[in-house]
Amino acid sequence: MSGNRHLLTIDLEEHFQLVTTGRGVPERHWDRFPARIPRNAARVLRLLDRHRAKATFFTGSWVTERHRALIAEIAGEGHEIACHFAWGRRPVGPGAADIAEHAGESKRLLEAAAGRVVHGCRVARAQRSGPRTHDPGALGFRYECSLGSAAARFRAPPDSSAEAAPVRVGVPSLRVAGQDVALAGGECLRQVPGALLGRYLAGCTAPRAPRVFTFKLWEIDPELAELAILSRAQRLLSYRNHAIFGDRLERLLDCAEFVPVREHLRLAEERAMRSEPAAPAATPRAEVAARGVPVSIVVPCFNEEAGLAYLANVFASLDAGLGRRHRLSFVLVDDGSTDGTWPEMQRLFGDDARFRLVRHDRNRGVAAAILTGIGAAEDDTVATIDSDCSYDPARIEEMLALLAPDVALVTASPYHAGAGVEGVPGWRLFVSRGASWLYRQVLRNKLATYTSCFRIHQKSALDGLILRHEGFIGVAEMLARLDMAGWRIAEHPVVLETRLLGRSKLRLLRAIAGHLHLLGEIAIARLLDRRCVGAMAVTRGGR
Repeated sequence: MSGNRHLLTIDLEEHFQLVTTGRGVPERHWDRFPARIPRNAARVLRLLDRHRAKATFFTGSWVTERHRALIAEIAGEGHEIACHFAWGRRPVGPGAADIAEHAGESKRLLEAAAGRVVHGCRVARAQRSGPRTHDPGALGFRYECSLGSAAARFRAPPDSSAEAAPVRVGVPSLRVAGQDVALAGGECLRQVPGALLGRYLAGCTAPRAPRVFTFKLWEIDPELAELAILSRAQRLLSYRNHAIFGDRLERLLDCAEFVPVREHLRLAEERAMRSEPAAPAATPRAEVAARGVPVSIVVPCFNEEAGLAYLANVFASLDAGLGRRHRLSFVLVDDGSTDGTWPEMQRLFGDDARFRLVRHDRNRGVAAAILTGIGAAEDDTVATIDSDCSYDPARIEEMLALLAPDVALVTASPYHAGAGVEGVPGWRLFVSRGASWLYRQVLRNKLATYTSCFRIHQKSALDGLILRHEGFIGVAEMLARLDMAGWRIAEHPVVLETRLLGRSKLRLLRAIAGHLHLLGEIAIARLLDRRCVGAMAVTRGGR
């Protein structure tokens, strides 16, 4: 070791809490993701203990509410717990009173979980771009740790006795190709080329003023599922070299002594009263007077291994809500996946009697998978949802209310009045909106959209249905065949959101060509049908 005492800070958060340049997973979806904080925190704590290093863990209310025992464990091992503010993600206004209320709530929650007084806070970068409307003292903190692109500063209230010496970011500039390149934090530890790693570590821990090294907990996780909501460049920066981060972090900890911010500022570790959150009053569960119709939920899956754990949490949420009023069963169709979708599907759902797992021996297409799932469903009322949950499955119950004896199908519609689209690529909207306009010209049911996979079906209406197109185009063909058979189609406004995990399988040119081909088939069929009706009328008139 160099003999230096540097500072180590860790953002205790899940990877789906990441927000970059306005892109991020909406907080309402966070509970759908499988929790990875416990295993990642356990690995980091073992690593810190092995090197006798201490750190400041910054975290927020959402994590604390779900991992109170972990917060207590971290504090019990001598690490500091501090608040990480990202109030732009919570339903509070920009006023100072709202900020103070949120800060107080988070501080009390953390202190109750950790049993220690929380001295510090970190302000989310997006919230520091505007004018400063707060100070740590007014929010009840002894210091604020704000990390910028080139410096870390510890601001303490004027009346504080803390010696708030300024501390630089724990990474120097490296001279690459004749230019100074500023590197900082765990991202730099992952991105720096191997040939420069030794120089990087030497600069981090050289015998000079203390430096700050900071990283996000999920950076140590080599098995993260990439968020599709991020741009390609953002995914490269966020997920590159996770497999080697743990080894590189260990080399960094070998080089110097690391302490929490509290120790650098000479703030005493103060005990706080630990209290358990008040349990809600127990209320007997109301019995449903008449249960709704049983519903089978069909999900077509192709190379969705990374998203199945997310899907399992969606099913659990459905069961807790919709399942109280309707008996639910599930059919998952593996459409010839080439990754680990099938074994993961069996691991997560194979032992649950409510689930039926079906597999195509080759990839046939989403429409074929939907028909296979509907055929395997045990109920006449069948909901089909996308495996990426780009439409909120919680809207199933609203759509069920639109079923009627003459309604074969209820489709979700993002273009219907009262609906909307969030974060979906423009090219996909162009294809969908354009195709829907063309289908309105040739079909009897005039709908806002014809291409949604999120639907409620009467299984009996689909008896004997054979599709000429088994891929994405078959989704529109299924609706068109029901339309031409005289069935009524209903639609319900639902917001369409961008995919969060995995990759879209839709191909632009193939989709355009397929829709045009199907539209031609429909037009010809309608023309022939009219001619047959006209010929019958002439024959009857001659008699």
